[in-house]
Amino acid sequence: MSQKNKTTHALLKKVNDINPSDYVTKPMQIINKKHADISFFKRSEQTCYIYFENEREIHFSSAATKEFNLRIGMFVHFINEEDFWYFTVNKDEDGFFLQESNRRHAVAIYNSSLIKMFTNATRCSIGTKFLITKTKMEYFGKDVYKIDIHHPLEQIKRGQLKL
Repeated sequence: MSQKNKTTHALLKKVNDINPSDYVTKPMQIINKKHADISFFKRSEQTCYIYFENEREIHFSSAATKEFNLRIGMFVHFINEEDFWYFTVNKDEDGFFLQESNRRHAVAIYNSSLIKMFTNATRCSIGTKFLITKTKMEYFGKDVYKIDIHHPLEQIKRGQLKL
């Protein structure tokens, strides 16, 4: 018997010795873009944040835009209570106008005075991202959202902050 035939014979013997009951089979799982784990780990879909891009632009992430139903043409009103910052959105023209952002599926506010006031009050720098969460509070019947200025998103991302 040639070496090749011996090897093939040995492999066939091993295959025949396999007992199917020794292996637990799992059902097949389709993994595509809609899979729960893939969607969960997409950062843009899970993180609601506000981003101070430069001295003139404040962007809301696409997740925040979707989650909090922020639309172009609405107005944002900021609420400052000591060291805490909140905002609400309505159609009152006294607020800051939400405009189309250069980021995909996001909205922005373009106002340099607002950014100067916010950065001075919070002692944050341009380029900082802050998490946004919905609160249980309401302001004239509209939801109020908290800007978490005490835990910038960059600190959380780099592992500098333990939650």
